[in-house]
This record gives sequence, structure tokens and C-alpha cells, in this order.
Amino acid sequence: MNKQCLKANFTFHRLNMLPGLLIFWGVMGLVLGIFTLLNTHPRISVGVFMTSSAGGDKVSMIASLFLAIVIYTIVVAVSSHSENFSLLTGMGSSRKAYYLSFITSLAMVSLLNATVMTLGFMLEKAVLPMLGLQQLDYLAVYSQQFNNIMLTMVHFFLLTLISSFFVMVSAYFYRSPNKAVHLLIFAAIMITLFTGDLRSGIWGNLLDWMTNNTNAITLSGKLLLLSLVFYSTGWLLVRKSEAR
Repeated sequence: MNKQCLKANFTFHRLNMLPGLLIFWGVMGLVLGIFTLLNTHPRISVGVFMTSSAGGDKVSMIASLFLAIVIYTIVVAVSSHSENFSLLTGMGSSRKAYYLSFITSLAMVSLLNATVMTLGFMLEKAVLPMLGLQQLDYLAVYSQQFNNIMLTMVHFFLLTLISSFFVMVSAYFYRSPNKAVHLLIFAAIMITLFTGDLRSGIWGNLLDWMTNNTNAITLSGKLLLLSLVFYSTGWLLVRKSEAR
């Protein structure tokens, strides 16, 4: 694989993803600032709230941001492949250089988003008491107590898993000519995932495997393993795809 070609692909993905990422965090920062001020009003509640046994509500606006980060990750993973594969391979890039630079760029974005989210929690922890608000224990997640580094690591691998899955899906739809049928299949899978009993069947077994007898390190390892499976499957699809 030509190193110059790989470097050019990295540069393209950086220039392509950076403006959207800056806009996303600019908007999120503005929204979070407004919501934080709104929460100082006794009749307004915005964000994730939990009632404390010691009395009073504990809140976090940053915790409510994670869904927005997940949606952003999905959109970038799905749209970038269909928009850029034909362009870059048509300009002479090899499929391997394109794919490696693409998934590495997505991983870097996931790491940045996970880090910014943790920094947001830390900033929120300092700001909320000044406004007379209590922050919920953001380090107690996934039935465990993490530190800031472990929380960032788990969120990074979770976002990487999400991006890897949707890169695979995007590659499959791009290569397949029968998009309508496959879209219905994918929709059916997602419906069963979000509306079915997650504690039974294949989803239940997968969830049990992910969460039972685990800590931050082993959970991150399992998330990484699944990500590699999805990325490998995506590569098998990309390497046989024709630009169109």
C-alpha cells in the first residue's frame, strides 16, 4: 500500500470531517449553556435528573448529550462511505488505503467525542454548584463506578462499535443493487432490537456476554472485538465494491 496514497486519504477525511465536527460541538455547547441556565429556574428541568435519597434532585445536561453524539456518529459513518468511496477510488486511491484511513479517522473522531464528553462532565461538576444545582454521579454508569479515564475509554470503544456497525451497513447497501429489500431487512432487525425483549434470544445472549462479570478493561475489550468483526466484514464488502 502506497504511504503517500494513505496520507492523502487521511488528509481528505480530516478536512471532510473537521468542519462538521466543529459545527456539531459549537451547537452542542450553545445548547448546553442555555439548558444549564434554564435549570436554575425552579419550574424548568432539562437534562437527566435523578432524585437523591439525601433530598433534592441531581442533574446532568452532559449525560443527555450522549444520544446526540451517537446520532452524529451514525450519520458520519453512513454518509461518508457513500459520498467518498467513489470519489477517492475514482481519483486513484486503492480500496485498502481508503478503508484504513476512513475507519481510523472515525476512531479518532470517536476518541475526541468521548474525551470532550468527559471534559464536559468535569466542567459541569465545577459550574453546577455555582448555580445552586447538584450534579448526578456521572462516573456511576453501566452498573459500575469508573474514573474519568475509564469512562472515556469505555465511551470511546462504544462509539467505535457503533461506527463500525454502520460502516458495515453502509458498505453493504452501497454494494448491493437491491436496496429496497435490504433496507426493509435492516429496518426489521432494528425494530426487533429496540422493541423486543433484550433479555431473550440472540440480543439477550449478546447483552449478557457484554455485561456479565466485566469491568472497564474487559468491557472495552469486548467492544473492540465486536468492532473488529464489523470492520472486517465491512472490508470484505468494500474490497469487492465497484465505484459508481
